[in-house]
Amino acid sequence: MTFQEALARAKKEAERGLTAFFAKKRQEAKKISPHCLMLVDSVAEFTMRGGKRTRAFLCWLGAQTTKETKISKELRYAMMALELFQSFALIHDDIIDGDTIRRGGPTVHEQLGVPIAILAGDLALVWADELMGMGGEMNIYIRMKQEVIFGQSLDVIRKQKKIGIS
Repeated sequence: MTFQEALARAKKEAERGLTAFFAKKRQEAKKISPHCLMLVDSVAEFTMRGGKRTRAFLCWLGAQTTKETKISKELRYAMMALELFQSFALIHDDIIDGDTIRRGGPTVHEQLGVPIAILAGDLALVWADELMGMGGEMNIYIRMKQEVIFGQSLDVIRKQKKIGIS
């Protein structure tokens, strides 16, 4: 299998899983209130809008080092979780940085306002947690989340020029 074929396979698997996951979450939200669909749809649209699915590919590639040839449901959950974690991080980063375009379209806060965008990012994180828990890789995942939050805080502090961080 060539690199491009492997990347395409991982992307297809992650997107197939995410599409089914979002459909399930849409049904759950609809039972609460039809108004909740906007939040689900915004996370789904943003996540599915673009991206190379590099994180999902790297997750799959790591599994290949164990001679795992098929994509297990646990591996698919981890691949999907990483994509949702990326959506969470980008949605919040766009708010912090004031970006207006992401993945070829308006940022979530440009479309829905900052309060709903924060909730959309939080929801993406909750769903990433749910999926990662289903895959059984929570300790590594929790450490990754902590490091991303610390890194983002250093970016904010540097921009506020409170400390000199390079």
